[in-house]
Amino acid sequence: MFFRPVAALACCALLLLVARNPVTAAPEVPRVVQDTQIMDWVFAMPEGWRVANSRLNSPITKLLALEHTERAEDALTQVTFGRPCAIEGEFRKWFDGHWKQLNKDYTFAEPDEPTETEMPDGYKAVAGAGLTQMEGGKARVVMLIGLNKGAYGGVMCFLTEDLEHFEANVARMDALLASATFASLRGKDEPAPKLRTHIDPDWTPSFTWETAPGWPKGDSPLEGLWGQYAMLTDQLFNWGWTFRPGYYYLLFFKDGTVVTRMPPEGLLSLNPEFLKQEFAANFGTYTVKDDVVTVTTGSADAPYVTTYTRKGGELKKGDAVYRPVKDDKPVLSGRYIYSRWGARDEKYRKSITFNENGSFDDEGFNVLLAARWWCGDAYWLFEQEPEPGKGTWRVEKNTLELIYEDGRKRRYGFHIHEEDGGKTRSLVLNSKLMIRLDK
Repeated sequence: MFFRPVAALACCALLLLVARNPVTAAPEVPRVVQDTQIMDWVFAMPEGWRVANSRLNSPITKLLALEHTERAEDALTQVTFGRPCAIEGEFRKWFDGHWKQLNKDYTFAEPDEPTETEMPDGYKAVAGAGLTQMEGGKARVVMLIGLNKGAYGGVMCFLTEDLEHFEANVARMDALLASATFASLRGKDEPAPKLRTHIDPDWTPSFTWETAPGWPKGDSPLEGLWGQYAMLTDQLFNWGWTFRPGYYYLLFFKDGTVVTRMPPEGLLSLNPEFLKQEFAANFGTYTVKDDVVTVTTGSADAPYVTTYTRKGGELKKGDAVYRPVKDDKPVLSGRYIYSRWGARDEKYRKSITFNENGSFDDEGFNVLLAARWWCGDAYWLFEQEPEPGKGTWRVEKNTLELIYEDGRKRRYGFHIHEEDGGKTRSLVLNSKLMIRLDK
């Protein structure tokens, strides 16, 4: 008796998603203002939703999803996005292939036949809904939604176990779909929307910025990146603490602000406002009086104050010595791996080989380095499995840039490890030491 009403509810949801008359409604009802871009999808973020890590293992979505902040306890509700692409043949046939695979994955009870509809601006949509029972007896409603224009299209998947807020979330999905377009199909003279969020899971953040913001201006005497070589501590879940060689950093700006970490992408395309938003705990201010540099982080209610003595080209605090980090442009050559590679299973012992001609061959080294990007209160990304690839590299402004042949783009904070004589035997990426294996 339980499944029949839920199945009917899923059917109603599908009707809510696709039942509209865009030919007459589009001229009278303007498209909702778009404020979010994920990969090539551009849409208006539904009220109450946020970008989050997917709780499903789905390589196509790169662990990225939307979730609503209001949900029943332990009830999954997420929207995952597939990367849009050029489509050979008919879009409906392409969509049906994905729908057939989804049916196999979930074994739906009486799935709905996908329904097509016309959308504004020459777009077309198709959606199918099904119901399945998960382990533990939970019912899960799954909707696959495809959007298409010309020979280009993509799919998103809405799934929920939260029947309490089901109709409200379906209405939010309806609003999302009504606003959705693809950025790459925007007209040449059509202005780009002002985005609050722009995420491409295959790119580190600075590649989504059209131009790098300028550094803050001011009269404060310090500017640039300083580093201190030290043994750092990492907490491994509940297992305790581990130690590794690495660096602490201070990044000074002329307006009197300071960041107490290496920017994850180095200084090549630095965006101080992004750093302040994503790493608020590392953002603060500094003052200089005579030879004393005072750095203040934390909050107004609980400030954390550290003082350094400035002497020559160094900042000292006890035995800790910070020195300006050199902006080297080395010619990289050889095979490198994270210095603590021996602490992980063979599966994760991956290296990257640089060639003097500007090419590289990556075995999937970032899975060991565990460098994360798109950090936030609800989402972050990193490779959980080795992702090998080849491409080209360059070093500029304390940034190592990797452009992969498969479309991935990565930037890492970079400099030469000075403790080994400043040679390229050891590199530092985001405070972690990379050693050369073929010295």
